[in-house]
Amino acid sequence: MKKALTEITELVRRETGIVLPAARQTSLRAALRRTAPDLDSSALVCALSDPAGGRDLINRLIDEVTIQETTFVRDRGQLDGIGWHSILQGAREAGSHQVRVWSAGCATGEEPYTLALLAAEAFAPVQAPVDVLGTDISGAALAAATAGHYRERAVHALDTPLRSRYLERQADGSYLVGERLRKLVRFRRHNLVKDSIPPAGEAGFDLILCRNVLIYFQQSRASYVIEAL
Repeated sequence: MKKALTEITELVRRETGIVLPAARQTSLRAALRRTAPDLDSSALVCALSDPAGGRDLINRLIDEVTIQETTFVRDRGQLDGIGWHSILQGAREAGSHQVRVWSAGCATGEEPYTLALLAAEAFAPVQAPVDVLGTDISGAALAAATAGHYRERAVHALDTPLRSRYLERQADGSYLVGERLRKLVRFRRHNLVKDSIPPAGEAGFDLILCRNVLIYFQQSRASYVIEAL
């Protein structure tokens, strides 16, 4: 089992850049059980390498091992430092009519929607001239981000007026992202380790946020991604 876990840990590192320390072995085993309940770790190693179904299994494993812990306006002090009007001025001087924003490693979408919300507030009452791209390696996380359905824990830092303007309260007490934010945000899958930077088909960005992602990478890999960004 130890050899199989080592191989899976190395696979995760190659695929995602995420280093799984020994302290996370228990959570890794739990992730493996959720990924393939009927397979032990040795059998899972074989299944992951299968040319036919291995890719889908790897994607399920990535969904399970990636940490998708985030909330609206997380680390507000950092976000308040964004000078939306000065960034727009720079974008216009470069020939663009809008601010292009990339939230890399966006997990379940709270950060891209937060950026759209803050931009909307900064440019009110006119529509915010921003295009926010949220990317993540996890398909499951992106599905949740696209749905835009959040519980109280995710929005607890938003005051009542902001919730009322940008989120729709549901009968069960949860919140659904409203159209004012949805039209400013889009999502796509992207792997910071394997895919091109910027993502294929995307022009340059005026603002890039990559927070709470690189702490899980080896230093050399993190430095490479930072330089590319």
